[in-house]
Amino acid sequence: MEQQRGIDIFTFAKEKLGDYKISGKELIVKKCPYCGKEKHKFSINTEKGLFQCFSGSCRKTGSIGTLYKKFGLIDYAAYNPKTVDIKEYCQNVTDNVKEFLAARGITEKTVKQNFFDIMSTVNNEISFIYRKGFEVHSIKCRKTDKKEFRGKKLKDLTLWKLDFCDYEKPLIICEGELDQLSFEEQDIQNAVSVPAGCSSLSWIDTDFEELEKYKEIILAFDSDTAGKEALKKIFPRLPENSIIKSIDFGMYKDANEILLANGDLKKYIQAAKELEFDEYIRMTD
Repeated sequence: MEQQRGIDIFTFAKEKLGDYKISGKELIVKKCPYCGKEKHKFSINTEKGLFQCFSGSCRKTGSIGTLYKKFGLIDYAAYNPKTVDIKEYCQNVTDNVKEFLAARGITEKTVKQNFFDIMSTVNNEISFIYRKGFEVHSIKCRKTDKKEFRGKKLKDLTLWKLDFCDYEKPLIICEGELDQLSFEEQDIQNAVSVPAGCSSLSWIDTDFEELEKYKEIILAFDSDTAGKEALKKIFPRLPENSIIKSIDFGMYKDANEILLANGDLKKYIQAAKELEFDEYIRMTD
């Protein structure tokens, strides 16, 4: 075929990928060239030169060079974008991190499916990449030898993995990333995690417009006192036109404990009850 010289990502997208829109450093294509879904779920980072399909059934990832090669542009298959300042947080997942996650019931298959969302730091910690509209907002790091967190805040805090979710299905909001991954481990894809446990509710303001699109929201918070108190604070601030339910984990603390006990999380979702607190009356009532 005729070789194209000097092609860049934008020219390539226009000529080969069809309709797209720009959100920050992300070029978001309407139709995924791998799964064919036309949902604006295929994103290319124009700075890092990495792509990912955010459709739950596809999740194809790779470098722009791989994409160039798919379309026969062999000369550009070795495309090497410039590095960015968050590189120290975005290393390939280490064996140490894999072992930690495996001990919590999270298999390597699930870790691979979350490439770009779960990574490692240069200090061998887990890094959870938080994004909104496919653009990095913050990075949360966790040590593997103890429950200690740190982070790099780039923008306002947002729910982890909200970009993957489907408005037509109930949205499950967890208290932590390991709980979200526990749902995904059992092939429950419409789950997200709050960014800072019960200590911050700023994500409600950041993501409110997205939350309004869900007919049903299920809160999967810990069964301890802090989790129950968080429900009371969160419930009145969620969209009043959405049905808000809560999962009762019973004798278990959270979703991850149920996963480790070989429990069926789908049953807990099915048994979730609509929240009603005596001290709150919705405006619609």
